[in-house]
Amino acid sequence: MNNFKPGDLVLIMDVPDQSRYIKSFAGKYGLVLEHVQTNSSKNIWNVLVQDTTVNFHSLDLKKIA
Repeated sequence: MNNFKPGDLVLIMDVPDQSRYIKSFAGKYGLVLEHVQTNSSKNIWNVLVQDTTVNFHSLDLKKIA
């Protein structure tokens, strides 16, 4: 699992099990805003991408060093 923190720059990855909406962000860069608490997964992150915020699973994100 990737360890993200607010302020991290990430690349949105193209992963097979993504929805069409999430896939529309593949290849774009984003800024991690916060960790999101959900019942479905502990690995959800709110990311600012193209002037909008989107929740991504940690496997959809690659931290840019």
